[in-house]
Amino acid sequence: MPLFKSRLLSINSKITLYKVVVKPVALYACSTWATTKSDEGKLGFFERIILRKIFGPKRNNDGEYVVRGNRELYDLYKEPTIVGSLKGNEDKLGRTCMEVRGNDR
Repeated sequence: MPLFKSRLLSINSKITLYKVVVKPVALYACSTWATTKSDEGKLGFFERIILRKIFGPKRNNDGEYVVRGNRELYDLYKEPTIVGSLKGNEDKLGRTCMEVRGNDR
């Protein structure tokens, strides 16, 4: 994960790297799992770790660095959360299964 802390890459490049490489790998075959709330929490935690590395800390009025909150991270990211993507994939799988079953009859 050193790439996400690198100052040589822009924030947009880091976000693209996350969306194109990391997120699909993390969600691979998730729609076929029986995911629990615990699994969703772990995926969300994983996503926030990466987003904190991408956006870094912020400075307050005193010049001290403070950690960004979850809401602020998602406001900066402006994309669906990884758990939201997981839920969307589950819905797609269900619709696809129903379509296949309908074609067999």
